[in-house]
Amino acid sequence: HAVRTLARVATGAARLRWAQTGFISVGTLEDRGRTPRNLFGFREGARNVREPRELERHVWVAGRDRSWMLGGTYAVVRRIRMRVAAWDETPVADQEQAIGREKVSGARLDDDRFVKPPKPVPPGAHISLAGIDQSDGARMLRRSYNYFDGVDPSGGEPDMGLFFVCFVRDPRRQFVPMQQRLSERDPLGPFVTYTAGAVFAIPPAPPSGRFIAQGLFDGY
Repeated sequence: HAVRTLARVATGAARLRWAQTGFISVGTLEDRGRTPRNLFGFREGARNVREPRELERHVWVAGRDRSWMLGGTYAVVRRIRMRVAAWDETPVADQEQAIGREKVSGARLDDDRFVKPPKPVPPGAHISLAGIDQSDGARMLRRSYNYFDGVDPSGGEPDMGLFFVCFVRDPRRQFVPMQQRLSERDPLGPFVTYTAGAVFAIPPAPPSGRFIAQGLFDGY
């Protein structure tokens, strides 16, 4: 409904170019919040940015450069096709080592509150490579959606996977290094294919009497 309303009010000025439908599967552990699970059956998007001071530090653009973007943010999106059938054939113990989490509880392997007995998280596990410990503390506001777009007629396999969306202050510092690590040695590599991606500049809401991103055009 929101997308339809925005498209209607933008008639004559903008038009919808592309859309991706998706859905979220919510976890069941009450004491671990409502972190959803992806189509591999694991929790997706833990340790998300939530507090206002975290948003100020990691999400909203600040500083003297890119003045037209001050108070705005950047959205990074990735469409990730997942080979769910091949993943399901992989032993659960191997899946947990690849992800770094216990599948049933969704907890980290080293979380002794939920994993008995706890195990060390492999340094090459997915959550290790994507974690903030290897990103100099850089974090992101993220939300991923599962998608199912029918069957690929060329191979007869389901076209399904994850649509990843994150909002960051500086994609070069917060997203690119993490993605480089994943592309080089992510154990999920054999089970996923990146089929689309983009970075969008989202300017701040304009003050009364001005339009979105007007500062970008001032002086022309």
